Formats: sequence, C-alpha cells, structure tokens
Amino acid sequence: MIVKASKSLWHEFGPMGVASGPLRRSESIDLIVVGGGILGLSTALHAAGAGLSVRVVEAGEIGEQASGLNGGQVIPGLKYDPSSLRALFGEARGERIIAFAASTADKVFDLILNLRLDVPQRRSGWIQAAHEPKAARSAETRASEWRQCGADVAVLNGAEITSLTGACGYIGGWIDRRAGIIQPLAYTRELARAAIENGAKIATGTRVTRLLQNIDGWVAETTLGYELRARSVVVATNAYTDNLIPGLRESVIILHSFQIATAPLPPNLDAAGPFLYIARSSRGQASAAIPFLCEGHLAMSRRCEITGAGVMSSGARIGKARMTLHRHWIRTKYFYYRCGIVSLDGYDARGFRGLIVRRC
Repeated sequence: MIVKASKSLWHEFGPMGVASGPLRRSESIDLIVVGGGILGLSTALHAAGAGLSVRVVEAGEIGEQASGLNGGQVIPGLKYDPSSLRALFGEARGERIIAFAASTADKVFDLILNLRLDVPQRRSGWIQAAHEPKAARSAETRASEWRQCGADVAVLNGAEITSLTGACGYIGGWIDRRAGIIQPLAYTRELARAAIENGAKIATGTRVTRLLQNIDGWVAETTLGYELRARSVVVATNAYTDNLIPGLRESVIILHSFQIATAPLPPNLDAAGPFLYIARSSRGQASAAIPFLCEGHLAMSRRCEITGAGVMSSGARIGKARMTLHRHWIRTKYFYYRCGIVSLDGYDARGFRGLIVRRC
C-alpha cells in the first residue's frame, strides 16, 4: 500500500512536472516499466533512446514518493571499500563493481549537463568526518584505496574540516570531490520530461496489479482494466514494492529518513561547501548533515542507519549481523524473476545506480 506523502521543500522550487494522466487504453510495446521514480524514469529514458517503445506505469504522481523527497545526495562508491569488494566478489568481478560504483556520480551530473536538465545542483564534494582515532584511521584507509583507483579524494585533518564546513571538534576524515547534491524532485521531473521527448510514454495514477507470462512475453493488468503487452518488464518500485512479484517484497530492506529546512537565510551565510557525513561511533550510530542552499533556504538532511541496538544485543555479534545485512543489500539490487522480467532496486540515498540487462 502506498501512503500519501506530505509535500517537501523541493515542491516549492524547481521545474513543474510534465503533464501526464492515467492509462486510457490497452497497448502493445517493447518494454513496460513499473514505477515512475528516478530508476524507472532513467530506465525509460535510456531504453527509448535505444529505439524501444516504452510505457512507464506509476501508481501515484511523478516524484511524490522517495525519488522526490530524499536528500539529493549523489555519492559514488558503495558501503564496501574496494579491497572488500574484491574479497567478496573476486578480482575480475570486483574490479567491474568498483569501476561501476566509481562512475555513478559522473553519470548523474553528465546526464544533467548533456540533456540540459533544469536541476539545481552543486558538486562541491562529500566529507566523512571522524571524531575518534579509530574512525580517522578508517577514513585514511578508505581514501587511500579510492585514490589508488584514480578517484579525486584526499585525507583531511581537523583544521581542514573546520575550514571547509565550519564544523568544529573533528580530528580528521576524508573528502570525495566527485560527490555532490541535486534537487531530487527537479531531477525526477526532468527525467520524465526527457524520457517523453525520447519517445517514452508515462501513465500516472495507474497501478499494475498482475503480471502474466505468455508465449510472446508479458501481460500487465492494471487497476483501470486496461492491459499492457510487452516482451520485457522492469519493476522499479523499490521500497514501494507490493506482491506483484512473489518474493520481491521480502527482499527489500526499508530505511526511513527525514529532512529539516530552515526559514530563508541572510544572503551573507554561505552554504556552498561540501556536505558532511559523520563517521560511525563505537556504538554504530551515524548521521549526516547536508547543507544545500535552495532559494535562500538551508536544507538539512539526516539519514537513519541500521544501528547495532536494532540488530543484536551483543557487540561481538553486531558486526557479523550488519555484514550479513549489507551483503543482502548488495544482492537485492537486482532481482531476476523469469525470462524477460527483472526488478531493479538501484536507487537509494547514494544516487544513480544504472540499468542492469540480462538476456535469457
């Protein structure tokens, strides 16, 4: 069930959404995309650009849920450092994952530039700050590994963090200059516009209730009684996944977040620096403070993490349990159901993830 979301600050600024409405007839196309968030719209944009006929089916309105309500962080990389990815997946596959993860922020900002999307943005970097020696050592290791992979990163001392962010009390950390922030609702709406200009069609206020496989591909039944027929289906519902695909809902781990925005600030207060991520404490807690100046407002986002207390009561077992969750998080980004249908849960707080293609 989709819960109606309240409007955020992002609705006050940025481009208007494209005109769309419910599905009005049955159709036969090459590709059905279920879900009109960032992932589904990016999939539709690129698939239409490759010459496929595409129909996006969105149960609500474009951008009204997570894609238009998140903090807008665009951070390359994954939870795991490069050495951990190689250990988990082997050298060859690990290197492919590292290269892909390293390119994600470039993909987003290049797309905005090349398609001239009307999206407020700032690419001034991301700082992971450390308040204790152990966290500082981890930051140095992470920066060193990504620098060896060619990333534009650097280790920072406490004074440098204060100079860049105004935050005092941190003993060190690292900065990833590839990262930045976008206005997520504007990005979502502009992806929809670009997808339509590429030839994709979008239906809002229409829920896909059932997927049936036949000799020619797939039939999608909708709440309005119309049917869509296509050879392939991409399910891009992520946290709003229902029972459309058996087992998919159980594979999604839902994290909640909130945002707080100030009243308009005086023009002499500058929020143009990198945004700050506070490293985990010894108890596994973390938060993020992300300054983003939007028409005089300073938006601050804090992201809730899965903490130790919520997983296991013993500190020795917490790490093992959290490692299991993180492995699960990586695996469930791609859910292959049957020939011609995939689910891509590739958008999260760390930005663009991309389209995975599998032939059968």
